Amino acid sequence: MTRLHSMQPAFWRGVGRVLDLTGGTRVRLERPGASPAERDARALAGDWANVGCDMRRAIRRVSADVNAVRRAAGDGS
Repeated sequence: MTRLHSMQPAFWRGVGRVLDLTGGTRVRLERPGASPAERDARALAGDWANVGCDMRRAIRRVSADVNAVRRAAGDGS
């Protein structure tokens, strides 16, 4: 990796900070009264939901590939 290439992420972070119109504050989407354990549980549930989506997508792709191979081979099963 060239030195110029390794500096690009820092450059874009700097550009993002210059263009940040929020004043550096983060917008909280959670309920204000949610405990840290509740926030962790919701985050973990969201992570597992994403894993499930990834698995379903992979299963569909593999199934489509298997079906394409079977069609190409002339095997209708």
